[in-house]
Amino acid sequence: MASSPLLVALVMVSACFLAVSGQKFNAIYSFGDSMSDTGNLCVNGPPAGLTLTQPPYGETFFGRATCRCSDGRLVVDFL
Repeated sequence: MASSPLLVALVMVSACFLAVSGQKFNAIYSFGDSMSDTGNLCVNGPPAGLTLTQPPYGETFFGRATCRCSDGRLVVDFL
């Protein structure tokens, strides 16, 4: 009886999901690009003239200026 490649792939993917589903991670490191990096310009305190400390930055999700180069959440915020 020959196994179809689709069935083999499905079993392998299922095994991968089962292997990592019970693990917990304390941190995630994303060496990212503009899709995952919101910047850290305000880590040591925001400069007064920096526009990231004023709306609309972060206003959509957080309701206040967040000093992030984004208007809301990114994919890494959900991981």
